[in-house]
Amino acid sequence: MAMSQLKSIIANAQRMHDMLKVDTNLPEWVQSKITLAEDYISTASNYLQGEMKEDVDSYADALIKRNKQNLNKGHVVNAARIAGVDDKKLMAAVNKKVGRIKEEVTHSVHVKTYDSHGEKQMNSPEFKKHVTAHGGEMDYASDKGAAFKFASQSHAAAFHKGVQSKFKELDSEHDMHEEVACNSVGAGNVAGLQGEPPVRKKKKNVMSFNRFARK
Repeated sequence: MAMSQLKSIIANAQRMHDMLKVDTNLPEWVQSKITLAEDYISTASNYLQGEMKEDVDSYADALIKRNKQNLNKGHVVNAARIAGVDDKKLMAAVNKKVGRIKEEVTHSVHVKTYDSHGEKQMNSPEFKKHVTAHGGEMDYASDKGAAFKFASQSHAAAFHKGVQSKFKELDSEHDMHEEVACNSVGAGNVAGLQGEPPVRKKKKNVMSFNRFARK
């Protein structure tokens, strides 16, 4: 019904527009009706645009959370079709959000706990002091270990090296994967969204954190 009414509004508005000239003298009540109609339509349109933007943003968040490592154009288009949202708007929202994710996760170190002794080390005052000394903060934790975020690559690298030398019962892995997966965000594109598979770098002989977590 709303679509039929909008078609009628468009048709009538166009008809009136074509009849009027710059110097046409409209009756006051007609001008009042046009002003009121413009206000109502503008209010309704702005509301729907806001609602749609929130929906697209929430779908983008969910899509990134599920497929952050393997985003590509096909994922986004398919997700947009299922959700019933515009795929171009969803693509733009994903690109924008992955740009922010790059800033958040580029400098990350995973610390993996294998036994209770390692877990005690991670909770020790010395380890917490080591994190603080390099300007780090915990990103997330699980029974397999934890991930720490850092403001710069050099801080993350120094922390990683320190864990290897001072806390030998813990195993740390400097996260290079997500840094590379978002390497074309500066150009407004997510790596892989134009059809290329995301680049994956791994240090030699080091099991990835995701693979370890599945074990």
